[in-house]
Amino acid sequence: MRLASHLALACAGLCLTAVTVGAAPRVVRGRVHTAAGATIDRGAVVFEGAQITWVGPFAELQLPEGAEVLDLADVELTPGLIDAAVPAGDGSVEDSSEVVPHLKLADALSLSGAVWQRLAQAGVTTVYVTSNPASVVGSQGTLVGTGKQPELLPHRGDVKLTLSNEAWRRGRSNGRPFRDVARLTARRPNTRMGLIWVLREALLNAQRGVDDPASKALAATLAGAHGLRVHARQRHDLETALRLADEFGIRRLVFEEATEAYHAIDLLRGHDVVVIYGPMFMEPLGSRARTGEAEHPCLRTPLMLHEAQIPFCLTAADRLNEGLAEQAMWAMRYGLPFEAALQAVTASPAQLLGIAERTGTLQVGKRADLVVWSGRPFASTSKPLLVLRDGRAVYRDAEHVENAAWDEASPGGAAQPPKKPQRNF
Repeated sequence: MRLASHLALACAGLCLTAVTVGAAPRVVRGRVHTAAGATIDRGAVVFEGAQITWVGPFAELQLPEGAEVLDLADVELTPGLIDAAVPAGDGSVEDSSEVVPHLKLADALSLSGAVWQRLAQAGVTTVYVTSNPASVVGSQGTLVGTGKQPELLPHRGDVKLTLSNEAWRRGRSNGRPFRDVARLTARRPNTRMGLIWVLREALLNAQRGVDDPASKALAATLAGAHGLRVHARQRHDLETALRLADEFGIRRLVFEEATEAYHAIDLLRGHDVVVIYGPMFMEPLGSRARTGEAEHPCLRTPLMLHEAQIPFCLTAADRLNEGLAEQAMWAMRYGLPFEAALQAVTASPAQLLGIAERTGTLQVGKRADLVVWSGRPFASTSKPLLVLRDGRAVYRDAEHVENAAWDEASPGGAAQPPKKPQRNF
């Protein structure tokens, strides 16, 4: 890395926005993929504190006074990646009821685990943690910024409906009454018919104004206070969800996973839906394999959704070790254009989550959520060298980005003195 200081405070082509007090301007050079339709071959991104103040060709930029420049050879820049559907663990399942839209996942989510740093190391700066599919009507999800110091981010919290046998396969298993005494697990549905009835009853109670916390929360969801998602993999579950939407006047549905969406392209195209597709695989593993619902995947599904102009984004879901970038790689390998793959892990999930005004693309005025890649983004030979969230380095490959001043404690804060380089794992 070469640091440079310059005296001029101007820019050509694009104007700088208001300067954050106490924030030294920082410049990252490279091939810039804005995810907003533009790619700048020899470009630069300037940010002050947490905010992007300039994006454009580096040759047109007159560097601000005191600017620090990250100038690495042959790197490419993208917005920070966003995963819109990372499921919570089984420890978040509330066994006392299968209808819990009044509960908030943020109240049970631990931010102390190493998973948040692993996500940042893979280029993911923001994740939406969705409720576990063990509940027929799940809790309100939450938005998290990744890194060594993860944080809960403002979000309305979506509610999820499960159309999957995981509503009785996960959490505590369904138990029969013993000697006329029914345990709490005896109330779980154990067929699709029973599951849909529990779901329909919950929606009816919400519409009728039943005075209990779950019905009130679900009524608020139907009124638009929260987003509404459906966890469904098979075609017949997608069809059932659309029938329920018509029955209860639900205008928009967001599908999670949607493994067999390729079987229902024409059906989905005729409705107001968004698909959070993934993870991609050739053969299901783990709990997903045990459901028997993911035995017929199609790796061309992202391409088919793109060609049908059905809004979608990609998710790694619970396969975090493989990563969101690998999901984009597989989608591209099976025909999805690079720009569409990039938007499916940046701009599209930001739009879905309602945070597009502050992140998801590299544009002036947005937050400095940025990934510096060693080569072509999503290529099997490329990796993140520097990951910024709100202008802070939440991951830095010390071998390539030597100056630890990028690890400042807070946006716009005083830079820390350089430390001996060490690799972050």
